[in-house]
Amino acid sequence: MRGLGLGLGPGPRRRAAAAAPAWSPADLGGPSVTALWVKAKDAATLFSDPARTTPAGDGVAVGGIADKSGNGRHLSQATLANRMTRSAALGQLTADGGDRYAVVSFGATLAQAFSVAAVWRADNASGMLFDNTTPRFLVNRGATSDVAQMHAGTTLAAPGLPSASDLAAYYYEFNGANSKVFRNGALAVTGNAGANGAAGLGLGGVVSFLVGGVGELLAFTRLLSAPEQAQLWAYFASEWSLTF
Repeated sequence: MRGLGLGLGPGPRRRAAAAAPAWSPADLGGPSVTALWVKAKDAATLFSDPARTTPAGDGVAVGGIADKSGNGRHLSQATLANRMTRSAALGQLTADGGDRYAVVSFGATLAQAFSVAAVWRADNASGMLFDNTTPRFLVNRGATSDVAQMHAGTTLAAPGLPSASDLAAYYYEFNGANSKVFRNGALAVTGNAGANGAAGLGLGGVVSFLVGGVGELLAFTRLLSAPEQAQLWAYFASEWSLTF
């Protein structure tokens, strides 16, 4: 039966399903949930001046750090000798313990319950991820290498961890007597860390200082749910080549 023109050739090709977009902390609910977001890998957020006009190259002292949360809580350090250094190879802001830090005021104090997550390392005893003097609010390594600590009026210590000089992901829940420290996806300790809120912070320490590096720091206005924590751990593992 010739000439019928039925066009019985192959049907239309189906398009492959689009890959799901990668999850990021921005997916938690935007600025109302993510109060502060510092990411040292993001070169576009690091500047050599507090006004954030000149990008900071590799090995350059960082005077301004743009907040990725959308809240405009940018960090700064006006004094050149007190600035942390950008390490492009590590993707970190590094400090040598010599009074190097960057500060930010939150404007409105974060009231408990809230949480903080970070990828960082401390090569020195009592090395600070951050602190704030009024009200007292900090996260640091303890006096020995296997202790992680948080403090919001009372010190909560998680001993028996792998060396704090190893880059690792942490999640801290500031929630009074039910505060918690997690390391690389596992609960390390539950207890009382005090009830202070967070009015701001000095990244790298203001009273005691850091020898080490900070890859990423996030502050959240609430505690994350178990599914949200799972997404956060997966994100940290992918971004920072960590194995949990």
